[in-house]
Amino acid sequence: MDPRVGRRTAAGHCIQLLRLKGRGTMWYLTLHRWSGDRESAIEEALSDHLAWMHHRQLTGQILMAGPSPDRGLGIIVVGHMPRQAVDDLFRSEPFVAGGFREYEVIPWEVHHLLGIGGFTVPAVTAMLADERAHQSGATDTGGN
Repeated sequence: MDPRVGRRTAAGHCIQLLRLKGRGTMWYLTLHRWSGDRESAIEEALSDHLAWMHHRQLTGQILMAGPSPDRGLGIIVVGHMPRQAVDDLFRSEPFVAGGFREYEVIPWEVHHLLGIGGFTVPAVTAMLADERAHQSGATDTGGN
């Protein structure tokens, strides 16, 4: 928290999000392509889509979103959740639920965010070693 403004700074929030990596969660880049009639989708579901998007951003499920310049592709970044939660999230998205869009989920290892992260070889090496140690620890305790 920044005591001057009584809220988390952007840098502080970024550090917290980067630290969540390796705890059974991942960042995801999702690509949403029209699979139904785009004009009908906009007429029938745009208002619901925007309300859905607003709520998901306020709750921190969606970090950033927007269309490609030709509006043929929606791009949404979600973070710090298990893969199954991504599918659960997007099954309720109005364009997807209405059969107007399909989505592709791309797992993403975020190493740098707004100037925060490992920008030297030793820092990246340490990050990878920490991930490997966490993975082997998770494997060792997975059967208990």
